[in-house]
Amino acid sequence: MAQIEIADHENYQGEEDNVFSHQSLVMKSMNKVIDLGTKELHEGCDIITQDPKTGKPIVVHEEDRRMAFINSIKMCKMLMVCDFDNEIKQKIISLNKELKDYKKELLLTQKKSWASTSNITRHKLNISFHPAFLNKNLPFLDRYKEKELQYYMDLFEELTLLTERKGFYAEIAYSA
Repeated sequence: MAQIEIADHENYQGEEDNVFSHQSLVMKSMNKVIDLGTKELHEGCDIITQDPKTGKPIVVHEEDRRMAFINSIKMCKMLMVCDFDNEIKQKIISLNKELKDYKKELLLTQKKSWASTSNITRHKLNISFHPAFLNKNLPFLDRYKEKELQYYMDLFEELTLLTERKGFYAEIAYSA
């Protein structure tokens, strides 16, 4: 009689566990988005503190949670691109156009604001102008970032609706 010995029984996985599952990848990606979205979404920054033992300054970088949230939605979209139907394709086109139009509007408003600002004020505030970029020293960039964050929230909502249309949600039957 042949004897079978499993060398590493604690980490053993049967063949069923090695099956590639698109739905489980999508589920993990969506869980990551939800985990990041439940935290306060703020910009990253460097915090300078003193080491209590040596008194030397220590720079601690705090992660940009908005970008982490946005990047997780981008990853989710990349995973789900093979599931896209016409409805979500049209919605993404619409959302992209809305965001681009908003940026154009902000760039135009920034240009008008620039034209009405005196040279002395520009110098004091260290404000420069480029017609294709939003200046970080003016409020227009913050408005755009808020709109961009809303864009990605709307995109995630559409991805969630797509999972429902594709039947990714399993019904669990309970018995007593």
